Amino acid sequence: DKNEILFNDFNINYNNIEPIYKKGSTIIRQKTQVTSTSPRTGEQVTRTKLIPTAIHDDIIGQEFWDQHPELLK
Repeated sequence: DKNEILFNDFNINYNNIEPIYKKGSTIIRQKTQVTSTSPRTGEQVTRTKLIPTAIHDDIIGQEFWDQHPELLK
């Protein structure tokens, strides 16, 4: 069992490890509001862009898919 190996050999409690080491990393394109200045008018413009974002969540669980339903479209 991985929990016993980590604890016995390295004195690491698996339950205390950060999610990045348990779940790995997933990169999704997340909608983000970005404000910039229009080169034509000089006015502030707010747009929605898809920004690559690294997350460390359990993608197998339903909670992930409830939070990111746009990934299934």
